[in-house]
Amino acid sequence: WLRRWYHQALANPEVTVTVDGKDTKRIAVPIEGEERARVAEAYDFGLLFRLICGFAPNRFLRLDPVG
Repeated sequence: WLRRWYHQALANPEVTVTVDGKDTKRIAVPIEGEERARVAEAYDFGLLFRLICGFAPNRFLRLDPVG
């Protein structure tokens, strides 16, 4: 579930992302404050999505490039 993924990413923030067959190393950074408010507003998930996800809290991560 989303909560577990979020907490695992915080516990082990160094991740590898694969896009179009290319791997890149990233670091998971929690989004907070003003940036979090902008993201929450831009991605309003709606009632059906929230119901399917068990009304998980809206917490967001940014995956910044390493190096």
